[in-house]
Amino acid sequence: MRESLFNIPALYPSNRFREFDQVAQFDYLVEAAAPWYLSYYASWHIADTRRIVDMLWVTYEDARSDWLGTIRSVMSFCGIECADHQISQALESMSDKPQSQTRINVGLTGRGLTLLSAEQRGRVSRMARFYPEVDFSRIGIPAR
Repeated sequence: MRESLFNIPALYPSNRFREFDQVAQFDYLVEAAAPWYLSYYASWHIADTRRIVDMLWVTYEDARSDWLGTIRSVMSFCGIECADHQISQALESMSDKPQSQTRINVGLTGRGLTLLSAEQRGRVSRMARFYPEVDFSRIGIPAR
């Protein structure tokens, strides 16, 4: 809610979005953002399976459990040599700054399970059926 409403790709929410109750806000995200997000994810998944691009999948859970190792893996994948002490220094410098300067998320995983209702989660899962060749389990949607 601290972010601009106009930074969401392919969406233009109502100026009154912040006045909606939380259920209505999440309904909007389920109905307007989730189709875009699933399509976006599917395009990358398909590009990976067809070997159109070299991919390194990284989840937030991976990073959160091992920031150093995950960043090292990303740097290596990109062909960038970087010593662990340099990565550690960068991570430390980020932790010294206020969240407003780093834009680091709140650092919680599984919020969709706790914040969205079972009905809302079901609607998102049902949208995944339009991409039967895509494995959405990486983003929390179980395989059918």
